[in-house]
Amino acid sequence: MYEWKNVSLTEILESSLFKGVAMGNAALKVEKDDIERLHKQPLASVRALVANKVACYMESPDLTPAGLEIAHDIIRIMAADVEVMVRRSVAQSLRRSKHLPRDVALKLAYDVEAVALPILTDAIVLTDDDLIDILQKESEVKQKAIAVRADVSERVASVIVTAANENVVSALMNNATAQISDACLEQAINRFSEGNLFKESIVKRHRLPIAIADRLAALVSDRLQDYLVEHHKLSPNISQDIMARSRERSVIQLSFGRRPEEIEEMVKQLAESERLAPSLALRALCTGNLAFFEAAMAALAGISIINARKLIYDPGIAGLKSLCETVKIAPLCLPLVQSALGIVQEIQMVDYGNKSIEKFRARVVARLLTSIDDMNEKDMEYLLDFVR
Repeated sequence: MYEWKNVSLTEILESSLFKGVAMGNAALKVEKDDIERLHKQPLASVRALVANKVACYMESPDLTPAGLEIAHDIIRIMAADVEVMVRRSVAQSLRRSKHLPRDVALKLAYDVEAVALPILTDAIVLTDDDLIDILQKESEVKQKAIAVRADVSERVASVIVTAANENVVSALMNNATAQISDACLEQAINRFSEGNLFKESIVKRHRLPIAIADRLAALVSDRLQDYLVEHHKLSPNISQDIMARSRERSVIQLSFGRRPEEIEEMVKQLAESERLAPSLALRALCTGNLAFFEAAMAALAGISIINARKLIYDPGIAGLKSLCETVKIAPLCLPLVQSALGIVQEIQMVDYGNKSIEKFRARVVARLLTSIDDMNEKDMEYLLDFVR
């Protein structure tokens, strides 16, 4: 390395040594006018232009080792420039360069975000250790820049999933080239199972292990469940359950706003085609569609709607319990039925718009969560699925 102690950028560019190594086939396109302007009017814009020209010089295939050493010295001076514009020009121009000195890359990476981001997203000279150190010390914006780098290693991905927030981890999941282990995916789900942004990003990864996809199927919305079925391998049982739930929700949506006699005819057709299931009756009840629930319970039990209503609204629990047993609704679901029926009797669903449905569902969930204290998480998740 050449020594330029206490020497200015202009003096380096004017030196005979520099001119001797820079005027070969890999000529540096710094014009005499550029140097004169640095003398007379050392504007940041002029220094930024010179930084860009030096960067282009460094990428020449004809560059000599001596020329590269001097170029490195120039870049080190410019990476320490007081003006952000100059440092940013260095970062932008050399963001993908294999000749960027690692010490300069690190200096720029710890700089202000405007300077650091091009380096963090693209600099190939940064090591995994460098990136991990930055992840542990720097801002969310810088963490996100690392998360979107090409070919993020499993080691770096693990640190992101462990330490970063949902926005950064979601950016990592959106990175198709990131190498993310199955264990790391599991950890991410454990941390952000309630995060909509995260769930959207992980579901749409190009590849998901079957076990991960199956687990996500129980956590995500109908729309994302459909995406899982279409784009990822799921176990046959999970896939069939998702498609069945989707069909049931479509049927219930079609029944809203119809007259009672139309709903009875719809339920009759479903029963005749063997598409009427206890789960469909439960989903209807949990959206406040009482007419569909009554007709479905009657058809499943093989009794009239009048008799079904007597059992449903029996002042005690015996009638409702007996009816649920007859139609093969699991005893586990009885608290759900009671909660939904209680709310139906408190409020009348006169408006079947989306807002009313969602409000009703929210009340069912709240009632269910406060009325059952000793239910395990798996059983509660099973019940809440009918409300979604």
